[in-house]
Amino acid sequence: MISIIFLCLIFYAAVPVLGLGLYEILCNEAKLVTDDCLDALRNNSTITSATNYRDLSKYILEKGLKRATSVHNYLIKVAKQYPNDPAIKQCSTDLYDSTVGAFINALSELDNDPDSAINFARAAGDGPAACEKAIEDEKAKSLAIKILNSEISVLSIVAFIAIEHLTHSGGL
Repeated sequence: MISIIFLCLIFYAAVPVLGLGLYEILCNEAKLVTDDCLDALRNNSTITSATNYRDLSKYILEKGLKRATSVHNYLIKVAKQYPNDPAIKQCSTDLYDSTVGAFINALSELDNDPDSAINFARAAGDGPAACEKAIEDEKAKSLAIKILNSEISVLSIVAFIAIEHLTHSGGL
């Protein structure tokens, strides 16, 4: 019990001492995507003002769901413009259907089963990665989609890391 209190003090004291927000600390943990993480999160006041990993996880998952839904809708429009493109069709159906569903499931499991929420947050990144692979040969159409896939992948990664803190630090 004393060690938990000590950890609480360390985690909460670290944020003001370093002058970093919790989301910035989280982005620094996501070493390969630190800059993309900061770009994706810094303009969201609920994310930047989060003071614990439970709230931060929730806000990132909500943003991920909102953005994944938006990308899904965009891909549906692109698929209508290019009805004979199997890669775009696959991205706009199966792949982003599963991505949106994974964010929904992660949000619904966050409080009751963080381990399942971690798995769903990780799975949310599978759709953008598979979409990217499916369109990699279509350079003319892939740039905008590549950027969107990257954003959703980053949100999946940082949601995973944030939720992981819930299971390893007792929800700090």
